[in-house]
Amino acid sequence: DSIASQASGNHVGLCHPVLSRDDNAQAQLSRIGFNRTQHALTTLQQAGHAVHFGDNGHFQLAQSAAQAALMQEITHSQAHAKALVSWLSPKQALQQLKIQCEHGGWWFPQGLWINPPSLCNGYVDQSKDKISLQLNTYVDSISYVDGNWQLFDSLGCCIAESASLILANACDAQRLIPDAALMLSASLRSVTKIPEQDIELAISNLSSASYLTSAFAGWRCAGASRDE
Repeated sequence: DSIASQASGNHVGLCHPVLSRDDNAQAQLSRIGFNRTQHALTTLQQAGHAVHFGDNGHFQLAQSAAQAALMQEITHSQAHAKALVSWLSPKQALQQLKIQCEHGGWWFPQGLWINPPSLCNGYVDQSKDKISLQLNTYVDSISYVDGNWQLFDSLGCCIAESASLILANACDAQRLIPDAALMLSASLRSVTKIPEQDIELAISNLSSASYLTSAFAGWRCAGASRDE
């Protein structure tokens, strides 16, 4: 298999900051992550890596009148939010984005779409001399020994060892560190690829209860998720 060929390998993914009324840790981390992603994409592209992305904006529609009121409150009360997002009423959304909607929504002018496999490959290519890539390798358990993390397969053989460990395996992380109080939840996700010519919209990236992406290589992605 190749890099990002399964759950993280959607044809197109969307990227924008998350905002909250209390500007909690998740919102702050999302904001930092978005800024770092913008910088990383530009750096990779300038270095000649074939990373496919666009920054043509993202419109997040309010799903109800209550959510619309909350989104407006956050937009007007948080100084950092004003640099990232603007509130559009239904009338403004129609005028500026040619989108008809009931409650309005958030317009992220710097919102991104990304082809995840190309980004993952770009990261690996950027640091080839520092990465030992192992695909299709199941990690059965982990252990912290003498300042290093050790990863073991189902036969108890050490697969890899490093001073730092990042778990990016969603809910399965709980299996490897069962004593940690991780706030993880499983969700069912569905994605459909749609020919670019089948949908004609003035704006490319939309989200609400579901989402629609910009087109890349002739295909858009439409998808949704729900908790199990």
